[in-house]
Parts: sequence; structure tokens; C-alpha cells
Amino acid sequence: MLELIYVFVVGVIGVFVVGYLTPKFAIWGSIGTGMMWVVGFLVPSFSPSEVTTTILPHIFNLFTVYPKAVGLAWDAMTADAGLLGGVAVIVWAFILIVPYVFGLVLGVTTWPELLIFKLLL
Repeated sequence: MLELIYVFVVGVIGVFVVGYLTPKFAIWGSIGTGMMWVVGFLVPSFSPSEVTTTILPHIFNLFTVYPKAVGLAWDAMTADAGLLGGVAVIVWAFILIVPYVFGLVLGVTTWPELLIFKLLL
């Protein structure tokens, strides 16, 4: 029983962290992509379209991490335990969507890294 509680707590914390960091990586990655795109005009052998075709799809894929994880878990559990395993995955997905969305909301509304930058400057 203690092991199940441990797995649940680790799962909730992990999903919260993924939700919290998703908008951070997306926003800071977009800023970095924009800077590379602008600098791309200054380098003769570099095309700015390389930036948009290689990096931007990965930034958009950040927001599908949770659905992809649930889909992969569904595939694995239905292969191992049949429909009962799939139902267990769906139940866990609905339970863990709460910390994921909470992490997304906090990730968009709180910016502690800006305070750290302010202290450093």
C-alpha cells in the first residue's frame, strides 16, 4: 500500500512539473528561436527558414506531451492487460490531468526566473 502511495505522489509531482515547465520552455524557446531567426539574416550561409522548419515544430510538440504519454500508456497497457489495463490508464489520466492543468496555469502566471534575472542584474 505504501508503494502505491509513493507512486501516486511521484506521479502527481512529475505531471505538475511537466505542466509547469511546458509554457516556460515554449515561451523561452520561442524567444530564442526568434533571436536565431533574426541573426540568420546576418550569416551568409544560413537560412532563417531553417530555424522555423526545425525548431518551431518541437515547440508546438511541447503542448502534446501529456496526451502522447497517455496514448503510449494506453497502447502498452491494452497490449499487456487488455481493456481493463486501458480503463486503468484512462482513470489515471483523469486523475493526473488536475495537477497537469494546475502546473500549466501556474507556469503561465508565475515567473520566478525573472526575479532571479533581476537579482543577477
